[in-house]
Amino acid sequence: MRATDIQIAIQEILADETGEDTNPDSLLQAAEMVCTKIRSSLCSRIGNEGFRTLVQRSFTLSASKIAADSVNLALSKNILLGLPTVTDDEGILTSNAAQIAVLVDNVVTLVSALIELLSSFIGDEITVRILENIWPNRSFNNKSGWEIK
Repeated sequence: MRATDIQIAIQEILADETGEDTNPDSLLQAAEMVCTKIRSSLCSRIGNEGFRTLVQRSFTLSASKIAADSVNLALSKNILLGLPTVTDDEGILTSNAAQIAVLVDNVVTLVSALIELLSSFIGDEITVRILENIWPNRSFNNKSGWEIK
């Protein structure tokens, strides 16, 4: 699995989830949903501690690629782990559209690193099966990346 293929796939999944909606909040919700699905699937296989360890390693490996703003780093990691994000009194993320776009890009980078790391541990074949289980309308072809079935 190539990192660029994985990133493109995650971006396509986000686009599928938001459809025509270009609202930054919708994109953030889609990113949270992607993380929830991955977290749920992997935690059932490797446990919460195993997942946290995988996220921490992914975070370390991709830290140089994501926005160095400490708030964005923490929020990205929290979204992947399913932890609360920084919100105002009404529960709304206190960021503007540009900040949300950076945050979503960071999440895509982190998820991609996590999938790449998982693939290096358990192999492409099992990783692909896990991902196809999460997104049954997609299949992975090692030569050309993700394709919709």
